[in-house]
Amino acid sequence: MANSRKNSPANTMRDMDANDNGHPNGSFRPPFLLDEDEDGDLPTNVSRVDQLYGLPPECLNHDDVHKPLRHLDDQGNEYHYSLNPMMYSVGLILVVELLERFSFYGIYYTQTLYLTGVYDANWNAGLSSVDAASFVSLSTMVAYTTPFVGAILADTLWGDYSSILYGSVGLYLPGVLLVALTTIPHLLGATFNLPVLAMAVLFLWPLGTGIVKSGTFIY
Repeated sequence: MANSRKNSPANTMRDMDANDNGHPNGSFRPPFLLDEDEDGDLPTNVSRVDQLYGLPPECLNHDDVHKPLRHLDDQGNEYHYSLNPMMYSVGLILVVELLERFSFYGIYYTQTLYLTGVYDANWNAGLSSVDAASFVSLSTMVAYTTPFVGAILADTLWGDYSSILYGSVGLYLPGVLLVALTTIPHLLGATFNLPVLAMAVLFLWPLGTGIVKSGTFIY
């Protein structure tokens, strides 16, 4: 009967703990050793479970089998990584980008008609075609200018993933929600609430777009 014991990070970490604390230079002979690069530094291509045997204990995280790799930077910050981080990264980026683009162009291509009252003659901003086009163009300008802001925030304060999260949840989604709420007659006032729509379309939504773009486009 074939051995049903899977070669998983959890099993590998337990094996290493049971054999001289997982040190590759101990009494336990690792089945696979990694080659160091020309400078003698640790390898950067660890992506399989069996490759964990070739790493020293300080590079291993025994507390989380889903993130078995450990890194300590010069400032003493500790980071844990999975064996295939790109699998999670690519999935997240594709989903976020798909939803963001679908929402962006859905609003962008219908905003002029919405502002001029094509969809509802009794509930609209009452703008002329020229004013509505200028309104949408200004929103587009903000959306394609603010990635610089998002890049600065990602590089100096938040990091890539946190920037995507904050830009989506803190700015983009509230902006889209406000746009949707302005379509409901009398919900935000007796007359059409153009200031609320302006805050959503000229600030929240495009700024969120720019911050999200700065995080997703690097992938």
